[in-house]
Amino acid sequence: MDPLQLKQKFPWLNTSDIVLGSFGESGEGWFDPWALMRGLKRKCQSMGVKFVKGYPIGAVRCYNGPISSSSSGGSSGRVISVDVAVNENEKGEADQVIRYNVGHVVNAAGAHCSQVMETLASSTTNNGEKNHHLIHPIPVEPRKRSIFFIHCNTAQQHIVPRIAPLTVCPVTGVYFRSEG
Repeated sequence: MDPLQLKQKFPWLNTSDIVLGSFGESGEGWFDPWALMRGLKRKCQSMGVKFVKGYPIGAVRCYNGPISSSSSGGSSGRVISVDVAVNENEKGEADQVIRYNVGHVVNAAGAHCSQVMETLASSTTNNGEKNHHLIHPIPVEPRKRSIFFIHCNTAQQHIVPRIAPLTVCPVTGVYFRSEG
């Protein structure tokens, strides 16, 4: 849609600095990521997956099994156990550490996944040697995000309609969308 078409469809939208836009009236939308995560967690639990609340502080990796190599000549073994701090005292120190012998590990730490990988990379091999080599670092880091709910006053001339599209500023990343 060109700026004139956008202005006709959305009279409240300032189109003076818009070159092009797109709008889908059906099949478009967004999802609730928290509801999706809860649903996936419930399904996993029904299939026997155990969720542990805590944070990893170490791991043991096996170099006798499958090994993947990088172009730098390093190698990485499969994680066979993870040491998890499950209780913290007032000082933030681990009161209890439990070792979980595992067949598979899922790094579900979100924005903190690279920190988990660094912890697992600084692990012990199954023959007791220390390994401090991370072949493939994950380029993910936490970012501060804030979401605000804004209600438009109905006394204004142009009220944002419920069909308002998701609108994103490519420079700042600020966006808005209708709720519901």
